[in-house]
Amino acid sequence: MRPRQPAPLPDPRGARALARADRVLAISENTRLDLVQRLGVEPERIDVVYGGVDERFAPPGLPVARAVRERYRLPAVFALAVGTIEPRKNLPTLMRAMRALSERKATADLRLVVAGRKGWLCEESLRSITDCGVDDRVSLLDYVRDEDLPGCTPPHRCSSFPRSTRGLDCHRSRPWLAARPWSRLTAHQCLKW
Repeated sequence: MRPRQPAPLPDPRGARALARADRVLAISENTRLDLVQRLGVEPERIDVVYGGVDERFAPPGLPVARAVRERYRLPAVFALAVGTIEPRKNLPTLMRAMRALSERKATADLRLVVAGRKGWLCEESLRSITDCGVDDRVSLLDYVRDEDLPGCTPPHRCSSFPRSTRGLDCHRSRPWLAARPWSRLTAHQCLKW
């Protein structure tokens, strides 16, 4: 497995605030580890608090899910990546993983649906789709309304979180996935698989 990438150190004001704080809230276990190992915060002062799930992200009924799938012309079998298309989302690694998955019989029918607007410096990410030869396997939806996201998820096999930096535990950071079974497979694992 790839070694853990440490988070950047805060500016001196942030470090002073951490030293004075009675309690520190972290958004993930990885953040908690960074606080302990890199900044010397005592583990007993850190509480990990994951994001909550709004009721509007509850799984929709079958008729709603079908309507959403038709509206966005979703394929029958797909992986879903949600977020603005920008360098920190690491789509080139995801495209290499899609190429590797397309060469395996068990995942040859898998398509990738990317739901997100084009963001800053998105050109390299978009170019990676063609460079990896997966143009026919990738659908770019642009923005998907929050109320449609639950309807996008029922038929897919997996979701992708190929960020170049560590961060949130993915099942907790994507509320529309919270009520569904899921498995965590990083793009890096797909490339080694």
